[in-house]
Amino acid sequence: MFRNNISCNDGSCNTQYVVPGKFFHCERDNLEAYNNTFYNTIACSYRILFARFGSPPAVPLNPHAASSCSFRNNIFYGPGMAIDAEATATGNLFDNNSYFGGLSHPTDAHAKTSDPMFVDRNAGPAGLKLQPNSSCIDAGLLLANSGGRDFCGTQLYAGPADIGAFENVGQFAFAYGNFDRLGKPDLWAIKRWKTGSGKTEAHILSGAQDSYSSFLTETGTAEGETNADCEFYAADFDHNGIGDLYMVKKRNTGSRMTEVHVLDGADNFQSYLSHSATAFGETDSTFAFAVADYNSDSVPDLWVIRKRNGGTGSTEIQILNGANGFSTYLLTTRGTAEPPTDGRYEFGCGDYNRDGKPDLFLIKKSGCDTHSTEVHVLDGANQFQSYLLHTGTPMSETDNSFSFCVGDYNSDGFVDVICVRKWNTGTGMTEVHILNGNGNYQTLPVETGTALVQTN
Repeated sequence: MFRNNISCNDGSCNTQYVVPGKFFHCERDNLEAYNNTFYNTIACSYRILFARFGSPPAVPLNPHAASSCSFRNNIFYGPGMAIDAEATATGNLFDNNSYFGGLSHPTDAHAKTSDPMFVDRNAGPAGLKLQPNSSCIDAGLLLANSGGRDFCGTQLYAGPADIGAFENVGQFAFAYGNFDRLGKPDLWAIKRWKTGSGKTEAHILSGAQDSYSSFLTETGTAEGETNADCEFYAADFDHNGIGDLYMVKKRNTGSRMTEVHVLDGADNFQSYLSHSATAFGETDSTFAFAVADYNSDSVPDLWVIRKRNGGTGSTEIQILNGANGFSTYLLTTRGTAEPPTDGRYEFGCGDYNRDGKPDLFLIKKSGCDTHSTEVHVLDGANQFQSYLLHTGTPMSETDNSFSFCVGDYNSDGFVDVICVRKWNTGTGMTEVHILNGNGNYQTLPVETGTALVQTN
């Protein structure tokens, strides 16, 4: 079995033992190869070779080719590729693969031939993730023995399967905040792409009941479909008591800076309250964000969290002033007490110790000393130079099927951690599990399925 792998320009040499221009050399009968991405750009004739080699030094071809092999859900990308003639002669199956670059696919009855639309095919393996509008998303076969994880460790399957080595997740973003003036924060599910309306959609579940069993709104917004370049947050921009939708666009912006766009909650997100190019350059996946008032002027500010690759050797934070369109800094680059972080962490902000200064929450999902999802809080009063809390929780270690927000769900003055389980849920719906801040996150007073179907 050969699954969930990436091959970049492999097999492009010509030596005594390597056939020039081969994507894949199969010598084993009954091999199953699926959800791989084979990528070649060198201009020669690529092929999948089924002939077997003998032993060095002569290395003659064995006349008995590998047989009864199957290739499904793979991406084959390269100029002038052809499937070796032995593919059909020995009962080998090609089904539901993507082929692009002038190559042939003589036996694949469900072949996809459009551009798979990699994120950045010149950026190495990580660049071979799929753009949100790729024809390979949700086009794969659900296969047994998936391995449970894709190339980068994302759990399989998050809904319909994709073609290639990466399972596309992140269609939904989650935020937590009051929308309807009723006091209790609501759960915001923002659908970025493949929406029925052709727009970025807001699906807001009412927090008035702990079950999140009804929607306050389900609507297309004024913003077109978006992708993982955009993050979403809930805050009241215009002080009318109705939550507005903040969209932070990290890259591919017209201004070449990180941008903030605010959609008006009062008209169900059909118009914009603000468009701002910030003072911060374009950002990528090494950055996280939060939206909250830092300097007590009742205006939400933009918290820019650099997880790694900064100059201080730590997780860094900068805060941009919401009062002037995020054009100046309230806090310039600060290294924090937290070492560099990665994709296992999610971030939020709230006043943990009720001293009037918002603190930085770090939710560590896996690789934890306590073998549970952990909550760590950095002290906003000393510019995040020390910790207020390190703790394990009753939640076992989590993965990409979970998203996290922070907020006071029951109005008791303590910041709670809202755990959103998107898929592989026991109820068959998107679930909410709330870690109670009153007691340092050692109890789960709310665990419920919501009115929202499973998400990814």
